[in-house]
Amino acid sequence: MTDILLNIFFAIFGAVVSSIIEFLKSIKGYIKIWLGLIGHSKDRIRVSCGYLFRIKMDNRYLLIKGKRIEQFQPIGGVYKYYASFNDVKNSLNITEEQNTSFFEEGDLRVYVPGKNVLKFIRWFNSGKNREVNVTREFFEELIVPGYLPEDALQNAKFEFIKQAECKLGYSNAFRRKEVLIHNIYEVTFLDSTYLEKLNSVINQGQKNLRFVSQIDIEREAVEVDGVENKIGAHAKNVI
Repeated sequence: MTDILLNIFFAIFGAVVSSIIEFLKSIKGYIKIWLGLIGHSKDRIRVSCGYLFRIKMDNRYLLIKGKRIEQFQPIGGVYKYYASFNDVKNSLNITEEQNTSFFEEGDLRVYVPGKNVLKFIRWFNSGKNREVNVTREFFEELIVPGYLPEDALQNAKFEFIKQAECKLGYSNAFRRKEVLIHNIYEVTFLDSTYLEKLNSVINQGQKNLRFVSQIDIEREAVEVDGVENKIGAHAKNVI
């Protein structure tokens, strides 16, 4: 009888330990977020999922003037989700962006109950039910305005570099806890004339684009025509 009870005990103990190990593996890299969400399981956490481009010329980084926030920031944007996302959306009780100034149909700017945030991040990293091609924002922000010719897209390589550290913070703008997910891609051109074209556009007086130094990014400001302009804190992710 004792041996039977011991076997049962070790079986249960092994199952518990295995479950704990699997849990820790599932939140690897996100421990701080998990800890920060303790006590906030029902709170709706804002999550924004985007990609940023590292485009460099002479050790300077290309930034663009933001459309929604008055600041310079890396070229890039928010991922779109597909219709197949609806099942995930319903199962995780996800709702759309509530701020009309930031809402665009299909954007992965969403609100997720605290208890489901890590599940959402795991879903996002799976690449399922969402946009994975990152050329859309490159086209919209650099080619549509005429900063680069259309053939620049065929002559650019987009290499995934890293996912910036996901952190749980508090957004004063949205007055709630927030998680920002940024995938970073290095953009290199097969022909350096495209970088020279961008630099020429800036030198000809285009104020929406700037090549800035690492120091500018770290101090979150760049001078344009004698005036200090804010650089978004998330620009540090492309360094």
